[in-house]
Amino acid sequence: MKKLFRILAVFLSALLLAAPAAADEPDIASLREDILTGQTELAGVSSVQSWINDVLAAQPGTGEEWYVIALRQSGAGYDYTAYREALEKKVSEEKIASASSRERIALTLLALEGGEDYIAEVMDSSIGELGLMSWVYGLHLFRNGAQSTKVTEEEVISHLLQEQKPDGGWCIIGDYGDVDVTAMTISALSGYMEREDVSAAVEKAVAFLSERQHDNGGYASVGEENPESACQVLCACANIGIDALKDERFIKNGQTILDFIKGFKTDDHGMYAHFADGDANAVATIQVFYSLTAYTRFLEGKGPLFIFDEPLPEPDPALQPAAKGPGAKTVLYIVIAAALAAAIILNLVKKKKNYKNYLFPVIVAVLAVLAVTFIKIEKTSDYYGSKTGAGDHPIATTITIRCDTVAGRADHIPADGVILAETEIILDEGSTAYDQLVAAVKEYSIQMDNNGSSRQAYIAGINYLYEFDYGELSGWMFAVNGEFASVGCGEYKLKEGDRVEWLYTTNLGKDLGVEEF
Repeated sequence: MKKLFRILAVFLSALLLAAPAAADEPDIASLREDILTGQTELAGVSSVQSWINDVLAAQPGTGEEWYVIALRQSGAGYDYTAYREALEKKVSEEKIASASSRERIALTLLALEGGEDYIAEVMDSSIGELGLMSWVYGLHLFRNGAQSTKVTEEEVISHLLQEQKPDGGWCIIGDYGDVDVTAMTISALSGYMEREDVSAAVEKAVAFLSERQHDNGGYASVGEENPESACQVLCACANIGIDALKDERFIKNGQTILDFIKGFKTDDHGMYAHFADGDANAVATIQVFYSLTAYTRFLEGKGPLFIFDEPLPEPDPALQPAAKGPGAKTVLYIVIAAALAAAIILNLVKKKKNYKNYLFPVIVAVLAVLAVTFIKIEKTSDYYGSKTGAGDHPIATTITIRCDTVAGRADHIPADGVILAETEIILDEGSTAYDQLVAAVKEYSIQMDNNGSSRQAYIAGINYLYEFDYGELSGWMFAVNGEFASVGCGEYKLKEGDRVEWLYTTNLGKDLGVEEF
């Protein structure tokens, strides 16, 4: 009897000890679901499938392909036909200048089982053409079966191993490892861990990442703690079979990488900020989503996130959106036709014979049709973000948009580098640098791509000049009164007299005189 009691006591003790651990287990699925729910809410659509078809497919190859890859690798049965066709159309009509961007798009097409000709072209034109990341993406493509006539898979692996720094990390420039670049290189090498030289290099890199982790479980890049760097580490560890949420090497003062990442979650549609206490950010949210997907695959015993060993999941009918109803204008045309028919029938019932009784409703119907035809009906998303302008408390600001660093290097790039000369923009008090930019591009018909809403405010391209078009470190930066901002344009509130400059950099601002943030 005493022995039975001892057994029961041991069992109950174990159960009690296990309970807190179970309660502390991160609900990865709910965090991923919060992001997807938030994205559909922001887009004003009813399902993830509609979001893929109507939103992501409307801006293919602008960074949100990571959502598509992550969804594909989650095993969910969404239909990616609309996105694949949009991406294939984009690469057939546009010249993608950046080698790493071409490879990233090729990787997405490979994941979606399309774009064979484009993938083959990229394999021969892009690997190693633009620094370390073009080797990293190239290796992802090789690992998924793509082939090149210019370089071998072995040469790519050897080059990456040779580029490893003495501290164990990898970087784009300099002699010291960078957290993000190191994690992404590990992910590329994850498919070759059976090789002794690769496993040794990765082991050294893992030690580097462990050493660079902060006491709060997080990571920093360019001197600022941010969730994106932590996400890359979580993803890399999952890809090589390390549980970074339980491995002692990645737990500091009881804090895990996920504890750190969750500290950036906002109340805005399940999204994540780039800076502590900042607004929701599109890029941060995307990286949280795909890193959680990589970790989920690890827990399920599946392979690395960027290795497409499983076939593309068959579309699940239960996930497909309901058929779309007629557009707004079509509905109005139907209403007008119905009203005209009703008027004519009423006159016939009343046995009215005067042609004027029939002519008047016809004229009204024709005028109504003309009005509907020429009225511009647009969705809110077509306006890029929230509408700006002078309200009760107007402020005067100026804006300049220039790309002197690449002036004249393509047909769409002005020879003098001036996209918009210094121009006055009147805004309402409390407006941000993003609001100002939206007002300017609307008024002067300048193309702009923003990966997200005004809250996220990440500018991918202006005047068809995009980030990464001229190197891994290229993109748009903005300065206010001659000083480059360390926060996003959607977070920077302008005041009377502020002078904003949007400038294109090819070297992370160094070619614009930026030393550090």
